[in-house]
Amino acid sequence: MRNADSGQRNAWLVFAILIAVMSFTRADVAFLIAVAAFGLQGASYWSKGCIAAIPLVAQFLLSTVIFPEAEYYSQLIMIADNLSLIFLLVSPLTYLFIGLLLFYWDAVLAFFKFSAQNNRIILAAMVGYVAVLLVIARPNEYRLLLPFLPLVLWLLQEQKTTGVASV
Repeated sequence: MRNADSGQRNAWLVFAILIAVMSFTRADVAFLIAVAAFGLQGASYWSKGCIAAIPLVAQFLLSTVIFPEAEYYSQLIMIADNLSLIFLLVSPLTYLFIGLLLFYWDAVLAFFKFSAQNNRIILAAMVGYVAVLLVIARPNEYRLLLPFLPLVLWLLQEQKTTGVASV
């Protein structure tokens, strides 16, 4: 049993090192992966919290210590920027997506109800991903939502094959 604990500790150490390396190139993705690690078994919440803090610390060091004179076009934490809704003014495509969401509201609602009943974990992961994106990214960076495409298509196919109407 002792070897299993040691192996698990080593796996978490390797994971933390990979998160640290990734944090210096794509801190947003590293942060999302680190936060997703809270759902994994084998480490305490303290350890998982420390791993999630690695990308934040790395970005702080990059922006204040390593490259203090660099010009950054976005902040590390984007909550205030997102709440200001300025992104709506600069991206007309956002209006199209909001319009489509409202036009197909019944189908969207049916999709979420189906997912909540049949695939809670996937839906929770998707909601968690969006919540983290609202903290560290702009909502109109649509490329960040591309990981949803296979999941949404799979869930729609499952909804179709089970016979649940999507309006």
